[in-house]
Amino acid sequence: MTRGKYAAVSRPSLKAARPAKGLDTEHQRQKRLAAVENRRFLRKEWRRQGLSDIRIRERFRRNKALDLHRGHVERALSEGKPVPAEVLRDYPDLTPYIGK
Repeated sequence: MTRGKYAAVSRPSLKAARPAKGLDTEHQRQKRLAAVENRRFLRKEWRRQGLSDIRIRERFRRNKALDLHRGHVERALSEGKPVPAEVLRDYPDLTPYIGK
């Protein structure tokens, strides 16, 4: 951990208690809390493996980007839009969405 001018500042916990923009249903709340617990578990596991904080942040960013891309592919398939075969090879579990 760096000290001095570039010391880490304390941040609020992983936004688990932040209110949703719309009405916050119990399901949304439980889903958000489960995501927070998953991130905590991954962070702990990666630290145990010896990864630095910078590497951990990079992994979280990469995972978030991949989740976002998967969501776009899933939506395109459900709307019947064409998706290239190269992209579908990355997500073999999404092939049942074709034609729906």
